[in-house]
Amino acid sequence: MTADYSVWVRFVDSATDLPRAYKEEAIKGLSMVASGISENANDKSVTVVVSELSYAESDFQVDGISVAMCRWAENVFGLHEQQITASFDREVNRYHFEWH
Repeated sequence: MTADYSVWVRFVDSATDLPRAYKEEAIKGLSMVASGISENANDKSVTVVVSELSYAESDFQVDGISVAMCRWAENVFGLHEQQITASFDREVNRYHFEWH
């Protein structure tokens, strides 16, 4: 996933057929915390296996996948939360995520 850390993602089962953009967002979310994952794993290789992605279609944005994956990894690996500001743009009816 990144040149600096041995953190990888593999899509299996129903996640294999996810659109490319969905997979890219999942990878982006993990890359934002790859250093912490690598540190927690004592710099050993880590592979995150994604077998399913579920979401409420009525409130779904592809770019939200990166935030969800980041938050999942923070929880699972006991990492400090990244600062991510979410704001809602009523004109375009979309959330905007800003990574700090």
